[in-house]
Amino acid sequence: NGDVYVAGFPNMIGVIKAMSNPNNETDVASSVWRIRKVIVRDEEAEKEFGFEEGKGGRIEHVVEKVIEDREGKVLPAASTVVHDMKTGNLWLSGFASKFITVCEPKPW
Repeated sequence: NGDVYVAGFPNMIGVIKAMSNPNNETDVASSVWRIRKVIVRDEEAEKEFGFEEGKGGRIEHVVEKVIEDREGKVLPAASTVVHDMKTGNLWLSGFASKFITVCEPKPW
């Protein structure tokens, strides 16, 4: 559906410490954000142009935090995230990460 998943660092000082001393095991906090494109209906434009033609609304981007590890114990230095559309899993790794992490979605 066009969602974009982005890895981020909530604490840049931790990232700088990890990069300045790569031999030292440093826990770097990481987070994952999803950017989703949504169409917001505009009733006035819909009456004039019709929603089917794509002119009855406007496109907005919604940014939401999916997961965050403030201590850097589970997702240490995750600078790369891949979303598996089939299973819904998130695969995370990074420049100073000690391992690859797989996050499974919660059952609703």
